[in-house]
Amino acid sequence: NGVLDFEEFCDLIGPQLSEKESMEEIDRGYNLLAGRANRAGVSGAESTGQIALPDLRQICKEYMEVTGEEIREEQIRELIKEADQGDGEGIDDGSGDGEVSLEEFRILFSKAGLVELPL
Repeated sequence: NGVLDFEEFCDLIGPQLSEKESMEEIDRGYNLLAGRANRAGVSGAESTGQIALPDLRQICKEYMEVTGEEIREEQIRELIKEADQGDGEGIDDGSGDGEVSLEEFRILFSKAGLVELPL
């Protein structure tokens, strides 16, 4: 349908991940993504300490340069929207600020079964 949903996102990144990632590996990945646009010199991009829309745009641009596959703007926005809502179980852990925090990133990987969150 032209929209990259959570399952498709997991299918996209899944082959690059092992069965289970350690929390340290998830955190390291988060740190590589957060502020990516700023580090790439994107005009007006700020490093907020979270994964923001410009960061995902930059990552998707780099992905397209390597693979030739385009991820459209609405798909990028949908990824942030879904991740920013937390675990979707009625727990108000999604901040709704339009950026993905470390905790929201961890929940995203937990939903995909790629990491177990500590209790």
